[in-house]
Amino acid sequence: MRWSSLLSQERLTPSQGGDPWRNEFERDYDRAVFCTPVRRLQDKAQVFPMEEHDAIRTRLTHSLEVSTVARTIARASAVWLAKEKEIECLPQGDQVAQIETIAATCGLIHDLGNPPFGHAGEEAIREWFLNNHGARIKKIRRKQQQCADDFVHFDGNAQTIRLLTRLQMFGDQQGLNLTCATLSSALKYVSPSHETIEARHDASKPGYFASEKAIVEVVGKKTGTEGVRHPITFLVEAADDIVNATVDVEDAIKKGVIKWAEFEAQLRTSKDSQVVKVLKETKKLAKGRQKNPTDETYAQAFRVAAIQVMVGAVLESFRGKYEDIMHGKYHNELLKTSVAGELRGICKTVLKQRVFPSDLILRVEMRGKIVIHDLLDMFWDGAAVCDEKTNKGTEFDGKIYKLVSSNYRHVFHKEKSGSQLPELYHRLQLVTDYLAGMTDTFASTLHKRLRNG
Repeated sequence: MRWSSLLSQERLTPSQGGDPWRNEFERDYDRAVFCTPVRRLQDKAQVFPMEEHDAIRTRLTHSLEVSTVARTIARASAVWLAKEKEIECLPQGDQVAQIETIAATCGLIHDLGNPPFGHAGEEAIREWFLNNHGARIKKIRRKQQQCADDFVHFDGNAQTIRLLTRLQMFGDQQGLNLTCATLSSALKYVSPSHETIEARHDASKPGYFASEKAIVEVVGKKTGTEGVRHPITFLVEAADDIVNATVDVEDAIKKGVIKWAEFEAQLRTSKDSQVVKVLKETKKLAKGRQKNPTDETYAQAFRVAAIQVMVGAVLESFRGKYEDIMHGKYHNELLKTSVAGELRGICKTVLKQRVFPSDLILRVEMRGKIVIHDLLDMFWDGAAVCDEKTNKGTEFDGKIYKLVSSNYRHVFHKEKSGSQLPELYHRLQLVTDYLAGMTDTFASTLHKRLRNG
């Protein structure tokens, strides 16, 4: 891969307007900031669904933090690339600034496709298709394997690509019509749903749906990333990993799900130099703020110390893996394989064993599963038989169809009319699009109104 192509400023549709104050990647960032799906993240769960505590992170605050860390990592990496003469650093085309901006944008939009109730929502959607549409899925599979697997392997990352390129209505109806460089960097996984390979990290989940296959292929050709991940993708993924590993622990301590002493005890079982370094710096920072630090103070100090160590480790890892990344041969995670890998692992283990299975989270996730299944049942009645011109079902079917967002219905009608994919695929996708776009509160409130008022 070459950076001259990786930083392609082309858009799938030529963009009208513009101004002399922003380059194309800055315009991408601004489009993301002002788009509706980003605003919806303020009411989507990060770890704790339907959280009333204002200080606990939502998916929006999480994305802002990922964007910030991604910008830092990308800037430092790009400065190194400039010193190595891999990229240019000129006033008229500063590629350091371009890489930094792309990473910040991708950090902001990386979770747009997540349905309500987080990863539990993804699982609920997959389960609904398997339990209710097994025969229909088999019927689709006979025509195209990916079309079937898009539903039984539904993933928020692939839904993000669909949102960016299809569902978010911008003036030219090409989604946000982002540059090819930004779209390629946002493609976290590079395989379709029927070709995922567990042995390869970058192919373990579906990266895009059949409906966006042609777009992904064009973006790959424009950027030279056909079948492989964009280098910036690794940096954004690392930023996400860093934030997940640290601030989720901070929120769990703030919520009282786990005490600082318990988490500290886990860290002290390790003799790893990076873990020891973080513990020492955490104590120093906490004692510098309070004579007798509270659990929350220790949690905040740990987050600061851990992020600093992890960022440095990722930068070192990126430099070491750079040649493999540029040749499409690196298929792992930068933070996981870095010198901070053990620190990351301890955080992830504590979250998996102590936080995610807590009653506080599980109760809401179970309620979310019921909400998602019921809404999909109801809206499928309309999507199965209706379109913008006809209703082959009951009067109720037509009414429930009209409750679906007009934007999603418009995209459905347009895609169904000129598509080579099965019509059933588009009908199933319509209900998925609508459900995945809901916030936690909207889904819960709509379910209550439709079920019992």
